[in-house]
Amino acid sequence: MNRYFLLALVSLALWAVLAFALAIPSGWVHGPLALGVVLIAVGIVRADEKARPR
Repeated sequence: MNRYFLLALVSLALWAVLAFALAIPSGWVHGPLALGVVLIAVGIVRADEKARPR
């Protein structure tokens, strides 16, 4: 598994716990969500770069 996807899953799991299980009413809770989305995008781009022949 791509390490970016793994980090994204951890980040999204952290967000789910903070936002829904602990229900913290603050905007910073959505930081891990933004990080997770960016890491997924980076993982897709990196996987595409590795798949291209040179």
